[in-house]
Amino acid sequence: MTEKKKLKEPTSPAESDLMKLLPCPFCGSIDLSCDGHYIECDNCGANGPAIHPVPNGRKANELWNHREG
Repeated sequence: MTEKKKLKEPTSPAESDLMKLLPCPFCGSIDLSCDGHYIECDNCGANGPAIHPVPNGRKANELWNHREG
């Protein structure tokens, strides 16, 4: 099982670009984690679409941030 990493405030411009995540669409929390395959809300447990294989964290972030309608 892959270990989830707690997402933190970005410390560099490159990290900042990668880490721009919207709050959880269900509870509004910004307390988020990532295991490399998907983003998960640590408050309510909602998670974004899983991606396989994992090209990089940017794709997981894009999928988490995508909102329809």
